[in-house]
Amino acid sequence: MREQRGEVGVLGASGQQGSAVVRALSGAGVPVRALMRRPMAAAALAELPGVRVAHADTDDPVSLHEAFSGVSALFVMTVFAARGPAGEVVQGRAVVDAAAAARVPHLVYSSVGGAERCSGVPHFESKWAVEEHLRASGVPAVVVRPVFFMENFLQSMAPVREGDDLVLRAPLRPHTPLQLISALDVGAVSAALLVRPDLAGAGAVEVAGDELSAEQIAEHLGRRYGLAGRFEPTPVEAVADEDFRAMFAWLARFPAYRADRPLTRRLHPGVHDFPAFLASQQRPSPFPNPHRGAGVSTIQSDPDVRSDREAIQRLINAYAHHADRRDPTRQAAVFSEDARVLLFESDPAQADPVQTVHGREALAATFAGLIAQYEATTYFNGQSDIDVAGGSASAETYCMAHHLLRQDGQRVLLTMAIRYLDTFERTAEGWRIAERRIVFDWTDRRPSQP
Repeated sequence: MREQRGEVGVLGASGQQGSAVVRALSGAGVPVRALMRRPMAAAALAELPGVRVAHADTDDPVSLHEAFSGVSALFVMTVFAARGPAGEVVQGRAVVDAAAAARVPHLVYSSVGGAERCSGVPHFESKWAVEEHLRASGVPAVVVRPVFFMENFLQSMAPVREGDDLVLRAPLRPHTPLQLISALDVGAVSAALLVRPDLAGAGAVEVAGDELSAEQIAEHLGRRYGLAGRFEPTPVEAVADEDFRAMFAWLARFPAYRADRPLTRRLHPGVHDFPAFLASQQRPSPFPNPHRGAGVSTIQSDPDVRSDREAIQRLINAYAHHADRRDPTRQAAVFSEDARVLLFESDPAQADPVQTVHGREALAATFAGLIAQYEATTYFNGQSDIDVAGGSASAETYCMAHHLLRQDGQRVLLTMAIRYLDTFERTAEGWRIAERRIVFDWTDRRPSQP
């Protein structure tokens, strides 16, 4: 990358793609304005060289105009999970209009592979509508169209362990090739195009790092985690969500995606194939107990299992205790050294995380940043559903979190209804959280009397 004049704005900087763009630009010495709805939760990004965190809310056009003013380029992505495809179109048009009003000189929009090909998939069509509005706006732009995300196979489509097997079940055809890319690589490609838009050629590029069948994907997953990987197809008709049902039906038509892989590699020479992506996931197997969510009771009476469940419950409570006692080091110590925490504003099965923090050290820094924003907190943990299976475990915990803070001189009470979706591993230190997905079910903000 060559030196870029002025800050590059990155909208949605706390999400998987956005944070990857921020890190790629920062690593190349490009100054970044990291834009997000909750800047107070971005302590780790704020510590990166050349990164300034600022507020931007896609539901607030005034905040967007202020956030975009003076940037030398702007990265934009839109999401459909919270308000559906129609809401995504509204969001995308508002962002484009704000970029036009702020006279943004160059914009990179992350869309989706196949958006232009009349797929009939609602959340593909919504991104195409945003693309069309962007072209009509006159804002100079490049469109990046990612194919199927590799991260899906460690998150919403993660396989389950059954004995010595790792079983991937998905509404995919066993032998039909599926193009894949990592969100990190989408970030790196987008960063390159923010600095050198001329590299895209025609103004839109579909990007991929690998192409594998579902059977090959399952084999690679098993090999990475030391198990026998196998694939079992499930019926597309069984997918409950109409949008995703349409997507998987479209994926069954080969070639669904048509990425330019040579151009992808020219834009980002370090693009991952699927085995390299899996190797970059440095923690032990993240896959939960296969019975979880399957309508099968896993409560056991074995004394060792009861002891493990009690230890895990204490660990869950320790996180809340250390948060309230304002001790970020001990709060981070309930996690494994290589743990991940992912924040979601809606169902994780249908949305990307708005923020991802990786590693105990980064978690401690993030917790310290949050503590500095609040005068006090009180966390009340409710029911925890804990499953234990040998050296791994999983749990879902409900929590009401109360935060006191000051905004414009006013004392404010922020209340959050939270669910913790946790995966645990047994370590030399005892049970630790290997991955935590934090889901904000709802929030309430109101003035508070002293």
